Amino acid sequence: MAPSTVSTMEHLLAQPEGKQLEFKRDISSLKPLLKALVAFANTAGGQMQPHPYRLLR
Repeated sequence: MAPSTVSTMEHLLAQPEGKQLEFKRDISSLKPLLKALVAFANTAGGQMQPHPYRLLR
């Protein structure tokens, strides 16, 4: 990963999950992912990131 990407990921990992950030461990099934995405869009907006350990595989 590029240095800026690493620092961005480190910043995100330091944040708690909440109304604007959620980590997804399993992104293999589209329906739960889309439900979470719609929930974010219908509330305060936010970011959904793959779970950091998934990136290391």
